[in-house]
Amino acid sequence: MNLAGLDFGAVNDGSYIIGNAVTPPVNQIPHFTKQGANVIRVNFAWPYIQSKLNGELNKTSLDNLRGIVDAVLENGAYAILDLHSYARFDRKIVGESDIKAEALVDVWRRLAKSFPQKDVLYGITNEPHDLKMETWADTMKTIVTELRKDGVTNIILIPGNEFTSLQAFPKWYPFLKDITNPDGSTDNLIFEAHRYLDVDNSGTHTECTASNVADVEEALKILQKDGRQLILAETGEIRVDLHSKPLNPQNPIQ
Repeated sequence: MNLAGLDFGAVNDGSYIIGNAVTPPVNQIPHFTKQGANVIRVNFAWPYIQSKLNGELNKTSLDNLRGIVDAVLENGAYAILDLHSYARFDRKIVGESDIKAEALVDVWRRLAKSFPQKDVLYGITNEPHDLKMETWADTMKTIVTELRKDGVTNIILIPGNEFTSLQAFPKWYPFLKDITNPDGSTDNLIFEAHRYLDVDNSGTHTECTASNVADVEEALKILQKDGRQLILAETGEIRVDLHSKPLNPQNPIQ
């Protein structure tokens, strides 16, 4: 499940509206973990945690984020740190502008020092889109290599293009499949995809018209062939009392 709030203000063009962040109530976490939720994604905007590139993390924001992550871990779930940035900062695409891969390396080095717990997963950036995939592959290789050289062993989530769409997975995965740890292994490197159950995968429509079985099966075929893993970090439908059937066919992705 996703805990939204600290990502509010992050726009998918890479701009940021100051003052929109809302702290999600941690008292809702036990409600979901008692129902079996064991992975909770904590969303936060890049400028919320680091207002200036390569600068110190904002102490107030960091303390706030730490309180949420601690609550997740205390309830027996894994926590995904989701840097909600769309591979952008100040409307510029990382790696395709004067903002280089090292900027993402820097913020994640700082986050890794603050959240070294093994049950914390690092979601490098939320829903990249409109990228030059060769460049994005180089960016992700740099991030993985530098964090591993620092001794970081946590799970790193590798997002793709087209808002890291599961439907587009066969298109963007080939550019990223050769990303490995410096020793050539793929341990704790997991691809991240998103897929909603409405017609255009936006999660904004009131009718669920897609079961996504074909998308799941295609992704599984590719992943099994290469011995890689993927997490479906965002999915959803409208209220369960109105429409409860389509979500179940996605279970094979687990």
